[in-house]
Amino acid sequence: QFHMAGIQNVWIIKASNSSKGVGIKLFDKLAQVTDCKGSTRVLQKYIERPLLVDGKKFDLRCWVLVTDWNPLTIWYYEDCIARFCSDAWDLSHIGNRFAHLSNVSVNKDHCNNKAEGGGDLVWSSTAMAVHLATITGRPNVWENEIQPKIKRLVTVALRSAQNEIKNRKGSFELYGFDIILDDALHPWLLEINLSPDLRGTTPVKAAMSHALVDDMLTLVLDIGLENLHKIPAVGIKDGFQHPHQWALILDTLTSLGIQLPLQQPFPATLSNTPQHPPTPCNTLQDTFPAQPPIKPTTRTQGQ
Repeated sequence: QFHMAGIQNVWIIKASNSSKGVGIKLFDKLAQVTDCKGSTRVLQKYIERPLLVDGKKFDLRCWVLVTDWNPLTIWYYEDCIARFCSDAWDLSHIGNRFAHLSNVSVNKDHCNNKAEGGGDLVWSSTAMAVHLATITGRPNVWENEIQPKIKRLVTVALRSAQNEIKNRKGSFELYGFDIILDDALHPWLLEINLSPDLRGTTPVKAAMSHALVDDMLTLVLDIGLENLHKIPAVGIKDGFQHPHQWALILDTLTSLGIQLPLQQPFPATLSNTPQHPPTPCNTLQDTFPAQPPIKPTTRTQGQ
């Protein structure tokens, strides 16, 4: 955490109930923060060492579906998007929203010399995986190193709120996780969005949103919420591919609101045969050591 903090003491403050970059400001002096009055705000340490692509900052929008809070059942969508700032990142000018906020709604009208509709502001995770493999020399860095860390982050975040959520059987909720990578390829959670925006504001986002909704309805309607417990969970490090793009990354057993240790998943089965109790295991252990910082480089993918 000390690595990402940097030395300029920059902080970011945002409204607790806002979206699309509204009301977000950066500060590097405590007096500026304490003078910011009004509605309830969220104060976060700014990531001063973000991973840059062509000198520009980006974040990841990952989609997560929760179909039950007790037992906690989390589905992680394997595809995500990377959203870019339209101006070059410069920590000496923290007042430039277009260099520090990657929201598409903030940057699409400011973007110069880009594809129509700001298409170059958004990459698919496939394009990002190719780029990261190129600059690191590790062909599967996205699949084997970064995504498992993101899934662990998602799991820990939702477990922390598990006892605060009123569970309603037969319902589901889609969340948008905003995540940033530092220059050592470590993911950091920025925020979790309720009712994430699925509008087709760019070609990449439009295609991804359409596939996401289609796959989500396949999961909750075609397979059915009542049958999801028959699909085996997977460990944080494991790969798991359904006919759709959702991967069940956690199935935590709970009793009266008390969280039990993470369990190994039941064997894959669609029958009603009783299963033996799972063996406890620590699937939350981050097995990937920190990597050296990645030097900023030019883009290798523009779609």
